[in-house]
Amino acid sequence: MKNVFVAVATGQKIANLPPILQYAERGDRVMWLLSPEAKDKMWLEGVLSVLENRGISSQCFDVKDLYSPKEVRDVVLNDISLSECEDNVFFVLNGGPKLTPVGLVFAGRALQKKAKSILYLHGDTKTFFRRYSNIIDESLSSFESDFYDRDKMLTLKEIVEINGKRLGAPKYVWSVGHGDIEADLLDGDSVESFRNALMTKPAQNLGDRFEKAVLRRVVQFFCLPKNKKYKMIVKEVVWHAGLFKNDPETDFDVAIVLLNGIVLHLECKSGTSLRKDLQSRILVLEKATSRIARLYVVVPFFPDLASELFEGQYREKKRLDDSDNVNTLFFTNKNEACEVFRSPTGREEEMPQLFESAFSGILDDFLPR
Repeated sequence: MKNVFVAVATGQKIANLPPILQYAERGDRVMWLLSPEAKDKMWLEGVLSVLENRGISSQCFDVKDLYSPKEVRDVVLNDISLSECEDNVFFVLNGGPKLTPVGLVFAGRALQKKAKSILYLHGDTKTFFRRYSNIIDESLSSFESDFYDRDKMLTLKEIVEINGKRLGAPKYVWSVGHGDIEADLLDGDSVESFRNALMTKPAQNLGDRFEKAVLRRVVQFFCLPKNKKYKMIVKEVVWHAGLFKNDPETDFDVAIVLLNGIVLHLECKSGTSLRKDLQSRILVLEKATSRIARLYVVVPFFPDLASELFEGQYREKKRLDDSDNVNTLFFTNKNEACEVFRSPTGREEEMPQLFESAFSGILDDFLPR
């Protein structure tokens, strides 16, 4: 028995891969429908190599108009090749304009008696997928949903390759559910150790220390029993990996890869960041992980430090607050009881959200509805 997948090439590149990888096995094949734009912009270039490395073959077929359900159906029926009653056919409903899935459903109906089984799959920004079976007279609102199988989902290395880049060797990768975690990532207090270092060295010289402190805090967050629901949606956490095209471009500080292929990148800034440099890094990292990736700038924020130390953190907070398209996470004290802090000018201001609270709020967006 073999699996045949029918999918539409999309500019998001990774959007329709998780539903395919959920069911695909070595020796299976994907029938890709290419619009003129997809062909011209080579949206499948990295996708095909990643699938090939997993033992999954691909065939590409041109579709002039994805807005035409009839043309979509006809291309599938003219070019698909099935072993009579032996193949399972999966139609991936991600990709293409809104009318494209209608053509895929029409094709599925026509193949109903020829294929062993027909399934329709759909994934979105949540970390689960929907499965519709044998749609004939049934409503599309009738579906089953399930979490993705973590072991089958994309790694950061594959996501970067899909987007035409290359990932350098990271300092550390935590593959969730596999292997032991380095002891010092769970032991001790990541906040206290960084605060101590901050009081002895200039913040600009603490880049690596701050990255590791953020990594430790993230791993400790996921390992708390009360945060099991968040840990369930994570594939891996990667610390400090270089990003290359032909030459080095930039690097990931702390990257959290979700089961649906979305990457949350934590850009760690222990000192002052230049807005121009930050915006250029955001652009490079988005191109390397798709437009649905999210980037957050993490900065230390300890109002109880000596005034000369906190003054720089406060200036950085104001600079980031005034920046467009920059999401900020504040590396705060744990269990900060104060709701307000006193600024270097003596004015009381509202305390930023605690790191763990803000981080859980980000992850909430990806939990099942």
